[in-house]
Order: sequence, then C-alpha cells, then structure tokens
Amino acid sequence: MMVGPGGEVALEEAEEVAAADGAMRLEGVLRAGSQRLPVLVPTVHAVAVTNLLLAASAVTAPGARPGTVAEALAGVAPPRAGSR
Repeated sequence: MMVGPGGEVALEEAEEVAAADGAMRLEGVLRAGSQRLPVLVPTVHAVAVTNLLLAASAVTAPGARPGTVAEALAGVAPPRAGSR
C-alpha cells in the first residue's frame, strides 16, 4: 500500500493551523481508499506526517475503519522537543 500523493492513504488539502498551546498542526482531509475524512494531525513535519500515514495504512489495510483512524490521528501526541 502506498501513502502520500497518489497513494491509497494520503493527507490532502492540508493547511497549518495553530493550536491553543501555540503548537502548529495540519488540518486537512485523510483519504483512505475511496473515503475522505476531515483530520487534524498534531505535527507539520513531513517525516512525522509520513510516519502517521504509514501507521494509518497499516491499520486500515487489515480492516480498521478510516473514521476511527482519523479520530485517533488527532489524539497522537508529538514527541517533546529534545526527546529521542
């Protein structure tokens, strides 16, 4: 399964938005197969977004509902600055 532009799982129409705590997030549309769902991703970093899309594809491929995945993505906590 491919992720990103042209893949089966992608984040589309993404725009940076500021959260109440000042952190930047991406608000957009999660496309999983033929479904399109609004999603708020807790990071703007390309590698981290790709990792989240890979995780989304890993759970939707065997049958998780894309709506559940979109909700779960909003609850992901990004790593603290300086953590490994």
